[in-house]
Amino acid sequence: MKKEYNALHQRHTEMIQTYVEHIERSKMQQVGGNSQTESTLPGRR
Repeated sequence: MKKEYNALHQRHTEMIQTYVEHIERSKMQQVGGNSQTESTLPGRR
């Protein structure tokens, strides 16, 4: 039972880490995309 729990815990930890990395990449792309979009719009600085 302990072996199964440890395997499940490890998999869950990997999934959480992957999710956090995905969110961070999405935020960075959004920030980069927003500043690029704002700088190309007329009247915006």
